[in-house]
Amino acid sequence: ERARSRHAYLEAESLYSQALPLLPESDDRHRMVAWRGRGLMRYRVSRYDAIDDLALAREAARRLGDAQAEVEIVLDESTAFDWTDEYRKSRALVGEAEALARPLAAGRVADEHAARLIEARVLLGQGRAMWRFSERKEALEKLTAAVALAERLGDDGYETLVVSLLLLGDLLPWYNETRRAELAFERVIALCEDHGDRVHVAVALLNRRQIWIAHRDLDRAIDDTRQCIQIARELGLATTTFMGSYNLGEMFYQAGDPVAAWPHVNRAVELENRRFSGVGRPVARLLQTRVMAFEGNHEGARLWVTEIRSHQERLAGGGATDGLLMPSEDVLLTMVDLFTRDATDEEWSALRARAAKYSVEQELIEVADVEARWLARVGRAAEARQKFEEAHRLAERIPNLMAARLRKGLAELPPDTIAPLRAASNG
Repeated sequence: ERARSRHAYLEAESLYSQALPLLPESDDRHRMVAWRGRGLMRYRVSRYDAIDDLALAREAARRLGDAQAEVEIVLDESTAFDWTDEYRKSRALVGEAEALARPLAAGRVADEHAARLIEARVLLGQGRAMWRFSERKEALEKLTAAVALAERLGDDGYETLVVSLLLLGDLLPWYNETRRAELAFERVIALCEDHGDRVHVAVALLNRRQIWIAHRDLDRAIDDTRQCIQIARELGLATTTFMGSYNLGEMFYQAGDPVAAWPHVNRAVELENRRFSGVGRPVARLLQTRVMAFEGNHEGARLWVTEIRSHQERLAGGGATDGLLMPSEDVLLTMVDLFTRDATDEEWSALRARAAKYSVEQELIEVADVEARWLARVGRAAEARQKFEEAHRLAERIPNLMAARLRKGLAELPPDTIAPLRAASNG
């Protein structure tokens, strides 16, 4: 427990593992603590068997009739599934925890402090799930409430406060609240450094790129992400290394520089193929497909569209939800599909409607940009110019790194169709 409190996760995991064989089979109380502790350590270092440990801990809590411990462990399971990007399972467990916690909220448990901590964790879980499923306004409300409650709970509320601030900092720039996001990141990094919590420092650096994207500052977004990857490598955090590599590749791609993107995209694909990504969905291969299409490798992109789509259909046909693309990701896959074949205007119109509902961050601009390039490729240059102008209008209100890419796309149209875009601050 002391190793865990120092955020020495590898050391704590080893000690929990050594403790378990020494505990009698009948000692559900201490075995529950050990299984739960080891599960908490394992998901932080991207081990899938964390879920197994937490399931054993939950079974022990049930045998003990410890309703409070069970709710806490269900929330732990939800967080572990979120770390492995199994967002649907994570959300379902938050709902289960909320139902289990109602008696606690009604005051039928003696430990009011513990009940308030569970309430804060449920708010965090709800906000996190809403954030994952593009319900941004609702996510802001839940996360703001989680911060307000967690900061009154002292050290017990530390991690709930930190994670809530991390998610708020990631979300606020998309509501033009960049200064509030900056303050959230300043606070969370200071909290993590005070607690020796380098894992969450790395996550803060990973998420802080959103501020620099809001400022149209690619260089600082890249710098923060490189620092995140360095910490992740030092700590052996495979999932964080993957996410950093993925984000570098995506940012260079969004900025219109596929040459700079490829080393990072390839690294992310390598980690995904070796199952070190912590993500059950083919997100790196989808990014690879997007970059191929942008470069003009339509044949290669179509092969990957077919491969990913076939994999998704097999999963859905078997009734599985693990590994299915999120709605926003499926929009991007469909975008590449339409771009690399003879699509119809009706198909693009349907995609725009889906993008308006599900797309996150810069993706709405990307969809407009790619449709403009498709229009140009099929000889409809005047319509392509209008679509580039639409993309630019989106870029004026959505934080992004895409201005140079948009201007270059417009400049490549026949001269008599060009209407110059206004200069934008992200070059």
